Amino acid sequence: MIRIKRRQKCPEIKNQQRQNKILIETDELKNKFEESQVDYERRTKTLSFDSKIYAHESIKNILKTSQFGKCAFCESNITHISHGDVEHFRPKKGYCQNNNDELHGPGYYWLAYDFENLMLACQVCNQREKKNLFPLRNPEKRKISHNDANSLKKEKPFFINPLNEEPSFFIKFHGAQAVGIDKNHRGKKTIENIGLNRKGKNGISDLFEMRLDYLKKVQYTYFIANCNVSTQISREKIDEAKALMQQYRSPKSQYSAMIRDNFLEL
Repeated sequence: MIRIKRRQKCPEIKNQQRQNKILIETDELKNKFEESQVDYERRTKTLSFDSKIYAHESIKNILKTSQFGKCAFCESNITHISHGDVEHFRPKKGYCQNNNDELHGPGYYWLAYDFENLMLACQVCNQREKKNLFPLRNPEKRKISHNDANSLKKEKPFFINPLNEEPSFFIKFHGAQAVGIDKNHRGKKTIENIGLNRKGKNGISDLFEMRLDYLKKVQYTYFIANCNVSTQISREKIDEAKALMQQYRSPKSQYSAMIRDNFLEL
């Protein structure tokens, strides 16, 4: 996981009357909630969301560009094999404090179309691992509606938000293994609940095995980059290896956090 630097503003999604659909749909969600607040809190009624808005092409293109086509959490390249999911950092439909909890309502519905709540994620991180899990260090501080006096700023999520936090303060890589390093265990909680060390079964590779295989290839390149010119290795090959190491360390490359933690800059 690396810091996401998103410089573009959220594009306006217009309806036929040239009105901003993001604002209109957000207001509609708030009004629906106020009409039947108890039902939504008990989950006897659920709010619906328009993926054509929060996953609109213009929005998704910005997410892809700012994240270099990588998952916001595991840093795997996804756009060459998948469209990728538009992930809501704070879940829109409902939330769970712990893995075994029932889904609590109504979720962070008022943030469903909020650009600062959206990231590009792979389906495994989003749908299989994180899902609607959103633990807080103090659940009593959770803001449960747009009218709640609690502030989002007072929430202290366990999960690291790469849009406004530096993940390297919480997670380091020892080889291919992600390790939590902060005293509040946010790194550890993020790793465990988003499956950042998930391993394959029955001979099928998962994220950890893919990172380990990638690491071994980079190790070989790093070795060549640190060699001296000889009859076996030319200056051209050494320079080529050094250039490759710069690419591997670049935020544009997958697993760049792992590479930076394991290899000194040349």
